[in-house]
Amino acid sequence: MKNYTEGEIAKLQDNLLLIRKAGGWSAEEFGDMIGVTKQTISNLENKKTVMSKTQYIAIRAVLDYEMAERPDDKVLISTVNLCLNSSKLSESDIKKAQAFVEGATKTGLDNAAMIGGLAALIGMAAAEAIIMPLATPAFVGAAGAWLAKIIKSKK
Repeated sequence: MKNYTEGEIAKLQDNLLLIRKAGGWSAEEFGDMIGVTKQTISNLENKKTVMSKTQYIAIRAVLDYEMAERPDDKVLISTVNLCLNSSKLSESDIKKAQAFVEGATKTGLDNAAMIGGLAALIGMAAAEAIIMPLATPAFVGAAGAWLAKIIKSKK
């Protein structure tokens, strides 16, 4: 069995809100999936309590299952991979990404646009983890069109 480090647990706790939002789950839904209350999820996200190894294992098991069940959900998969496998995210990057995912979900942006937006927000160094596995011509075209529209509306 893998021995999880405090750093891995802290990284998941730091990014839990962003990952939950990228998955489209409310705190209550996500809590039900791992067998805890919505208050527990809120306390973990707000760092009122420290994530235990048991909670870490349960959350990772749910995330791994959901990513396997939703292989076309590039937003969830990319967000999890970026948040848990990249050392290039700052606290500021995480907050920007959380706000973006929440707003993009409410407005109904498609996956390619959301991934492109995340990449633009967090910078190219961290975005490589998102873009490289998805860099198909269709993805590049959709993400580029969306970003061009945003840039044009800002001028």
